[in-house]
Amino acid sequence: MSVDTENQVWFPWKRCRDGYKIREDDAGALWIHPLSTNSEEITPLDDAALFRRFANLDAGDFEAVLGFVNDTGLNSSALEPDPMGLWEVEIRKLSKAVDEWRRWDIDTLVVRFNDLNMAGAFNLRLGSQPRRSPPILFIEPRELFHALWAQFAHAVSRNETQRQCDYCHRWYPPLTKRSQFCSDKCRMAKSYRSHKSKQKKKEKKS
Repeated sequence: MSVDTENQVWFPWKRCRDGYKIREDDAGALWIHPLSTNSEEITPLDDAALFRRFANLDAGDFEAVLGFVNDTGLNSSALEPDPMGLWEVEIRKLSKAVDEWRRWDIDTLVVRFNDLNMAGAFNLRLGSQPRRSPPILFIEPRELFHALWAQFAHAVSRNETQRQCDYCHRWYPPLTKRSQFCSDKCRMAKSYRSHKSKQKKKEKKS
């Protein structure tokens, strides 16, 4: 298995291919259910700032939470329902931790992280590398929330700079100080939008 040495958290995961839906049980509790038994493999941590997107969710905006789930799958299994309450709690916890990082309240952040119940949350793996390089040690979270916390801790430990894309507004780690976009796709889309806007202004003047 080949591993990205810049990110020592490896998280192959699955989600329902047909998406998810919120349903209310007989007791009035909300659950997130898969719409089918069809699943597909994904790697959610390809989004290098996924934890921040999660932390920025409004825990009370169930449609926004559902949109996130449709991208990443559920917490412990692609096809087993999750209680919405579990997601609300975890969003608020990680949101507080991200805010502590922003304010550089590191002592509080360290205590918060170390108080998490992470027993049995990860597997240790060795990943092969090309050209006879030594294998790299990485951790494999067992659940989505564990993966988000691991990604967050990895970013904090490097004090990783992150900013929002000028086009899609997603957070990303910039490769250069002048970086404005999370991808070439967004850069080209913004350029196209600006070009079309200028054309319309010219047409109105003529």
